[in-house]
Amino acid sequence: EDKLIITIKRACEVAKLQKENAALRMYATEAKKLVGNSSVMTLLKQSILKVAPTSSRILITGPHGSGKKLVAKLLHEKSKRRSQPFIVFSAAGMSEEKAQLELFGEESRDVFSQPRKVGVLELAHMGTLFIDEVADLPINVQSKILNFLQTNNFARNGSKNVVKLDVRIISSSSKDLKKEISQGRFREDLFYRLNVIQIIVPSLSERKDDIQILSEFFLHYFYQYSGFPLRKLATETILTLQSYSWPGNIRQLRNVIEWLLIMSDSNNDKLITSDMLPPELATNTSPTTNTTITPKNNNALNSIDLPLRDAREAFEKQYLLTQLTRF
Repeated sequence: EDKLIITIKRACEVAKLQKENAALRMYATEAKKLVGNSSVMTLLKQSILKVAPTSSRILITGPHGSGKKLVAKLLHEKSKRRSQPFIVFSAAGMSEEKAQLELFGEESRDVFSQPRKVGVLELAHMGTLFIDEVADLPINVQSKILNFLQTNNFARNGSKNVVKLDVRIISSSSKDLKKEISQGRFREDLFYRLNVIQIIVPSLSERKDDIQILSEFFLHYFYQYSGFPLRKLATETILTLQSYSWPGNIRQLRNVIEWLLIMSDSNNDKLITSDMLPPELATNTSPTTNTTITPKNNNALNSIDLPLRDAREAFEKQYLLTQLTRF
């Protein structure tokens, strides 16, 4: 009996591990996709295919949460360096000393001290270094990066020995770098070194045609990866999502879909309706018209007491405002 219980436990553990591994493999595959068929996304995909095989430095710009890191990863995956390392570095919140240490590493001082620290620049040799939010780099670190870009050489902190590397630099910024330059926070010469080719990642508000396919993608993703039931969005819910401004872009949409799956009724056959949306979406204020749109309490639609002509005009006005916001 004890042997049977142990065998069953092991079988359960193996099944659990197999499921987790399958989910992780799916996650690794799905995470490499740029989801969307809008015109701006088609242009973005074409740009990636065109510039990825080159060795040119690329600056990726776009708002927070729009997918700049994914674009950088795709550029690496479709380049001649795809079999080499792809290293991500972000200096957000780092002191100048810490940023220099992480980028350039440090030579050990003597045989009794800790072994030398290898920086991300050296780790990316023959591959790609992605500097996320490059405007966060301290100004003195920017100077050292510029020197490396000019010579392809650098010396580890605490060492005079020169190290020669072959690294492709891809950087990103959600800030206006020209404004940062004018305010003395970013080196102009570094900007021109990094900005050989610029790729602009659109905000979600610029690609609202993709909201339905993105939402369905996340629903399927959470179904496969997190075990949520596979749900569908009602048409009214999709329209409400399309009329929202999405300041947090793709990242915010993903969070909203996850929130819906957690907080709404888990009945598999039940559509996700607009009344299940988070409060900030259920009562949506258009950034262009300041008109409040509520799926179940729309003053323009609930105008039964108005004369026919006034009711029709109110409905047409609200309908056109909604469509303008949506598209």
